[in-house]
Amino acid sequence: MTGRTDEVEVGEVAAEAKDAAGAAAERAEELIRDVTDKASRRFEEIRSEAGHYAGKAGEAVREAADAGKGKAADLLHGIAETVRNLAGKAEGETAETAAGYARRAADGMDRLSDALKDKSLDELGADIRAFVKEKPALAIGVAAVLGFALARVLKSGGDDGREA
Repeated sequence: MTGRTDEVEVGEVAAEAKDAAGAAAERAEELIRDVTDKASRRFEEIRSEAGHYAGKAGEAVREAADAGKGKAADLLHGIAETVRNLAGKAEGETAETAAGYARRAADGMDRLSDALKDKSLDELGADIRAFVKEKPALAIGVAAVLGFALARVLKSGGDDGREA
C-alpha cells in the first residue's frame, strides 16, 4: 500500500504546489497592477509639474521679451530723434534732399517704435509674417541691413580703442 500512499501524497503535493503557484501568479499580477498604477500616477504628477514649470519658464521668457521690446522701442525713438536733428542741420539743395529722406526714415522709425510699444509680441509676429509674405525681397534686404547694423553695434561695443 505504500505505493498507493506515495501516489496520493505526490498528488496532494502536486495539487498544493499547483494551488500555491496559482496564488503566487495572482499575487504577482496584483503587484504588477499596483506598481503600474503607482507608476502611472507618478508619471502624471511629474508631467503636470513639468507643464507647470514650462509654463512659468514661458512666462519669464515672454516678460523678458516684452522688456526687451520696450528698450528697443525707446532706442529706436532716440535714433529717429538724432536723425531728425541731423537732417535739420542740412544745408544746400542736395543736403535738403538727403534731409528729406532722413526725415522720412526717422518718421518710419517712430512708427516702428510706436508699434513695438503698442503691440503684443504675437501681433508683431503676425505683422512680420505678413510683411515677409507680401514683400519677400524687401524683407531679405531689411534683414541684411539689420544684421549688418547689429554686427557693427556689437563689434563697436566690445572695442575699447586699444590695438592688440
